Amino acid sequence: MNYQEMEQEIYEIPKFAKKLGHETIKTILEFYHNPQNNLKVIHVAGTNGKGSTCSYIEAVLREQGYKVGLFTSPHLVTLRERVLIQQEMLSEQEWVEQYLEIKEEVEKKSFPMPSFFELMFIMAIRWFHKKQVDFVLLEIGLGGRLDATNVVTPILSVITSIGLDHMAYLGDTIEEIAAEKAGIIKEKVPVVAIENQPSVNEVILKVAQEKNAPLDFVKKSEYSFQVFHKTIDFSMESGYYKGCNFSVISRAQYQVENAALAIRAIERLQLEIPYETVYKGIKNMKWPGRMEQIEENIYIDGAHNEPAIAKFMENIRQVFKDKKKILLFAVVNDKDYESMIRLLTKGNEFSQIYITTLHTRESNLEEIKELFKQETNVPVSVIENQKQAYDIARQATRQGAYLFCVGSLYLVGDIKKIMNGEKIDDRF
Repeated sequence: MNYQEMEQEIYEIPKFAKKLGHETIKTILEFYHNPQNNLKVIHVAGTNGKGSTCSYIEAVLREQGYKVGLFTSPHLVTLRERVLIQQEMLSEQEWVEQYLEIKEEVEKKSFPMPSFFELMFIMAIRWFHKKQVDFVLLEIGLGGRLDATNVVTPILSVITSIGLDHMAYLGDTIEEIAAEKAGIIKEKVPVVAIENQPSVNEVILKVAQEKNAPLDFVKKSEYSFQVFHKTIDFSMESGYYKGCNFSVISRAQYQVENAALAIRAIERLQLEIPYETVYKGIKNMKWPGRMEQIEENIYIDGAHNEPAIAKFMENIRQVFKDKKKILLFAVVNDKDYESMIRLLTKGNEFSQIYITTLHTRESNLEEIKELFKQETNVPVSVIENQKQAYDIARQATRQGAYLFCVGSLYLVGDIKKIMNGEKIDDRF
C-alpha cells in the first residue's frame, strides 16, 4: 500500500464514532500500554482559536529548546498536517506503516473499528510517545467531555473563546456548549481560560471548583494592541511577563486574544521561560488560513461559524476601513449559515459577493444566494466551479479591491490547492 492508497482508505472511515464515549479508543490504547499516560499534554478546547492557541504555545516551547508534538484538525491540504513534531510532518512511509499496523491489530483482536478522528488521535499519540517528545499540544476535535482526546490527563487545560457551533452535538444554548468544553477539566489540573460572557465563565468556574482545579481567566482588560501593516503589537499585564510587549505576524485582531491566552498558559507551566524567548516564539508563529494573505490584496480566513464570522467582520471593518472589499463565500450545509450571512451583509462592507461550492460536502447554493439577496442589494453571483469562482473574484483585486475568502476551512484548503495547481480530492 502506498500513501495515496492509504489516504483513500482512511477517508472511507466514518468521521466520528457512531456511539459517543471512549470505549473504543480506550480499548486500543490499553493494548498499546496507554502511551498517553507517559506524555506531558497541554489539552486545548473551545469553539474558535484552538489551533492558533496550540501553535503559539508550541512555538514558545520549541523556541526554548523543547521537543514538541502538535495535534490539530482539520487539515487544509494533507492528512499529514494533523500531526507535527518540531513543526515537521512525518513521512508518508511512517503514516502507511503505522496505519497498516493498527489496522492489522484491530482486525486480529476483533477490536471495534475506530472512527476517522479516533484513528488520527491514536496514531498521533503513538508517534509522540515513540519520538519521545517533551510536550504535546493536543487540540480537541469536537466538544470536549466526550471527545476522543479526552482520555488524557494533561498537565494543563486551556479553554479558548466559546460560541454557538455544532449545536446538534453539543447543546442548544451557549451554557450547554460551555459545559461540554469544560469537560476537559481534570481533578486538580490547572486551567487557563479566555474571558467569555458571564454565563459561560460561571459554567467553567463551577466545573473547575468541582474538580478542585486552579482556574485563571485571561481578561480583555489585561492586554491592548495596535495594528500595523503586517503585524499587531500588543502589551500584556500578567504575573511573570508583567508589562511586556509582544508582536504577532497577522492582521487578525483575534490572534491577540489567542496569543495572550498562550502566554498565560506558558506562565502556568512554571518553566521560567525568559521574556525574550516568549517574544520570539509568539512573533515567529504562523498559522495558515486565519486572515492569511496569499496574494496581493487577497486573504483567506477559516471563519466557519457565527462567533468566528463576527470577529472576522469586526476585524476587516477596523483594519480595512474605506477599502473596496469582495467576498468569496462557501459553507457546509450543517452550519448556521443564515446567521453567518446576516453578519457578513451588515453594513454592506462588500461591493460584490461570489458563492461557490465545497468539494467535500453538498452546498445549498441557490438557498444561500437568496439569503444574501434578502439581506443586501449588492450583486450576488453563484459560480459552482471553485477555480473559476476564485479566478473571477480575484480579478477585482487588480483594480485595488481586497478579496476575502471566508466560510469554511475546506474553502481555505481548496484555494491553497488551486494556487498550487493540485488536484482537489475528498478529505476531512
